[in-house]
Amino acid sequence: MKTRKRVVIVILICVLALLIAAEAVIEFFPSQPTLKEAVGRGSLNGKRYILCEHEKVTGFDWHILFDSEGADNGKYCNITNCDPFSELNLTYEFETGHNTFVFYVSERKEYSSEELREDTLEFEASGWDILYPVKREPIIGCLKSRKYILESDTYLSQRK
Repeated sequence: MKTRKRVVIVILICVLALLIAAEAVIEFFPSQPTLKEAVGRGSLNGKRYILCEHEKVTGFDWHILFDSEGADNGKYCNITNCDPFSELNLTYEFETGHNTFVFYVSERKEYSSEELREDTLEFEASGWDILYPVKREPIIGCLKSRKYILESDTYLSQRK
């Protein structure tokens, strides 16, 4: 009986080690072409940026999770000059993956919208990144690197 428990424990340890090794291989050696590397929050120090999640609500496309200046946390906004989804032709599954995008702000505008009957917040961005980790659907997403946006995250890869 004791040897059977040992065998089960050894098998479980081996399976766990294989899963950890597979995760490391997926993370550091992506099997697909990479389009953009995710950035860590520590690399953003000293820059003017906002962290946003794509969320379409009436009149707005983005929800501000964090503003480096602290003024607009929790607000909805529009971003001009940068659109990760059209730029890379990202899939709907990726779009709804609750990823956090970094927009480097060059200008902030606030104006009154007659159509919405409320103030509208708009940022002009000089560039964008995606915050690590890159999130995807749970089943197939676990087989992809969390450090990169991959070619398979785009509609272009599905046409091949």
